[in-house]
Amino acid sequence: ATVFGIYLEGPFFSPLHNGAQHPDALLKPDRAFLKDLIDSSGHSVKIVSLAPELDGAIDLIEAFRDVSFFLGHTASDYETAKQAIKAGAKGVTHTFNQMEPFHHRSPGLIGAAIESNVFCECITDGLHVHPSAVRLLFQAVGRERFVSITDSLRPTGLKDGEYVSGGRKVIVKDRLARLESGVIAGSTLTMLEGAKNLIRFGIRPEDAFYVSSATPAKAAGIFDKAGSISAGKRADLLILDPDYSLKEVLIGGVSVS
Repeated sequence: ATVFGIYLEGPFFSPLHNGAQHPDALLKPDRAFLKDLIDSSGHSVKIVSLAPELDGAIDLIEAFRDVSFFLGHTASDYETAKQAIKAGAKGVTHTFNQMEPFHHRSPGLIGAAIESNVFCECITDGLHVHPSAVRLLFQAVGRERFVSITDSLRPTGLKDGEYVSGGRKVIVKDRLARLESGVIAGSTLTMLEGAKNLIRFGIRPEDAFYVSSATPAKAAGIFDKAGSISAGKRADLLILDPDYSLKEVLIGGVSVS
């Protein structure tokens, strides 16, 4: 309902972990290209997700201080991830998904992120990430760094079927979107459903709603405008029944439901 900025998920990604990103659209880190995107957006780009192991990625993080860089779709090892975080990277794009798995002798990006002071996104549909791993991440980083996200596509809110999203055919079945190849393309989750899932996974309601509102706003750099019920902020609110079912939606203090 309110667009505060743009999150560029790509195109500077590893071809080993491109997920649903079209391989032909992947690019090597390019300072001039990114500057053109930022300028063309009217400086609305707030977050750029990239793979830190690509040539030029660290330089890009150091060069653009007006945007936040999140690390994702990557084959990065631990040392490279730590270097990117030291250079200024602020978070991890959908932790666990499309990156090297954590191993006790090769902790990779996951290990580097957990022990650093960066935001860790997590898709909370219970399908992209097992509830046990969701709980583990929350326990490791706490509510000030755990960012609940949906990774939702255009078919969100619609029934199962075939759709087009990002120029590619996606098949939605049982709340999960996949490419024709079977690769997971995203979810059809809403933020409220994600928060309710967290509660179902065993996370306290006050924490579940915090990581679905305040922490994402902090990660996006808009906590001065949104993310909590505070004087001077936008009154973008969900009114819920005691069982957390949706009762009313307010946008800018005006009911739209």
